[in-house]
Amino acid sequence: CLQLNENQKDVVLKVCELLLRIKVDKDTVKYWIEKAESVVQGSEVVFHLKEKLIDSESDGNPTEMENFFKSELVKKPGNVHIRIKLLKLYVDSKRIDTAIAHAVSVDSLYIFDFNVEWYDYLVEFYSVSQIFSCLYIFVFF
Repeated sequence: CLQLNENQKDVVLKVCELLLRIKVDKDTVKYWIEKAESVVQGSEVVFHLKEKLIDSESDGNPTEMENFFKSELVKKPGNVHIRIKLLKLYVDSKRIDTAIAHAVSVDSLYIFDFNVEWYDYLVEFYSVSQIFSCLYIFVFF
């Protein structure tokens, strides 16, 4: 197999970027995730590669992805992209109450006060959640 020295971090990340674009077996993806994590900490490319791996292994079960997002948020609590992905996951899995509770909880921390992306998504999210609430009331009452 290929041996890299510690000065070739960019090569490892480039391989991970390529793996995002092509379909390869899970063992290869796992190998490169481990290799990348040993030379680079907190890389967005590695995050996306892990996300792709979990998505391919989860068989549509959102719990594994939810756990992944939550574990990443422990490391990076101020990462707006992961917060939005978690909210989208809740919405996609029809867990609107959980999504609303999470959004309110995050918003009460004031960590995204000046983040347009966060509030753009909240506007979209709250309009979708209102639709779900109306459908819920209409169907069940």
